[in-house]
Amino acid sequence: MANWVVLLRGLPGEIAVVQSWLNANHIPTFVRNTDLHGVAMELLVPADKLAQAKELLAAFHSSAVAEETEEHGSDWDE
Repeated sequence: MANWVVLLRGLPGEIAVVQSWLNANHIPTFVRNTDLHGVAMELLVPADKLAQAKELLAAFHSSAVAEETEEHGSDWDE
């Protein structure tokens, strides 16, 4: 079995979105709860896929920021 490493810690909704993005891009994922109430979670990926997962996560984050700016405008628009 592959050696799994933590890519991201967060809330279930945040983890689900990133997990979906990585799975759609052929990165296997595993999620585990980090507390008894299931509020905090960790998203794990195989160690040999970590660099690729980080690149995809950065691209996802950049895309989300760009969409947010388009929807709400920028503070720089005057």
